[in-house]
Amino acid sequence: MQLASQLSLKMVSVLPSTIVGQVYGPLSLSMTVLDRVLRGKLATAPDFYFTFVDVRDVAQGMIAASGKGRAGERYLLAGDQPTGIRRLAELAGEASPRARTPRLIPEGTALATAALLEGLARVTGREPAILRSQVRLWYRAAQTYDCGKPRRELGWEPRPSEQALRECFAYLTDQSSVRRGPD
Repeated sequence: MQLASQLSLKMVSVLPSTIVGQVYGPLSLSMTVLDRVLRGKLATAPDFYFTFVDVRDVAQGMIAASGKGRAGERYLLAGDQPTGIRRLAELAGEASPRARTPRLIPEGTALATAALLEGLARVTGREPAILRSQVRLWYRAAQTYDCGKPRRELGWEPRPSEQALRECFAYLTDQSSVRRGPD
């Protein structure tokens, strides 16, 4: 922001939370987790909570910020409530009978797994699926965010998080049939 100010640029930042919804290309890590929960392929998971926001709502927020946003301001675009792994599985179960609730692993196990994956990443050069810093940040942390500023200043009105997730699971179910054929 300082550089933008020094160069007299009108810079507005948009900071979305965990984005879900239709994709054009490979699934993101977040979407892959949702897909695995939906297909009953995620056996274990840390007790994480995420604040999901639909990709279409993020796009609308970005467009609104480009026209109505104030220079130098940041706009947090997040869903209305945090959602844990157990609730994700319940919502996925509405879309597919294959959905299963993963067994929640203890924080110490999650930290040890992340340390192992970080070590492997140094050897292989591939990104680890999870970092210790993420375990420390997200384990049982049902974080909520105040999105009053983008609502007031940009007129941003996102769909509720659970609606975004239901629509996302419906999309993934449709895509699963296209990619792998009917169940």
